[in-house]
Amino acid sequence: MAVGQKIRNVVGWLLQLLMAAAFVSIGLGKFGNPFWERAFERWGYPPGSQLIVGALEFLGGVLMLVPRLTSYAALFVAMIMVGAIATHALAGQPWTRPVPHLCVLLLLATVRWRDRWRPSPTASTSGDVAAN
Repeated sequence: MAVGQKIRNVVGWLLQLLMAAAFVSIGLGKFGNPFWERAFERWGYPPGSQLIVGALEFLGGVLMLVPRLTSYAALFVAMIMVGAIATHALAGQPWTRPVPHLCVLLLLATVRWRDRWRPSPTASTSGDVAAN
């Protein structure tokens, strides 16, 4: 294995573990901390919205631990971070706080992109092509 490949793997795993731990923790925090319920209400979201966002963040964090799904999970959580940035900006609050998370998620998606899950052609697909 080339040195560059080893470095990419190590960086990938470090980013995966860091982001997975962060978003599992952040997601779970939205379930038990009354701060989030009040914050989401203040931002104009319906009651319980923090639970949906927390569940999605938690799910994204867990899926980041699956190497073939890491890029997709990182992009999924990155979309949530874009929503967080927009929410803070529209509320007149400092919107830059989620930006580092967004940047690391995009880096992780890029580093793990080669390893992503891709559907493989199935026998029925190749058979359909041959039949035509």
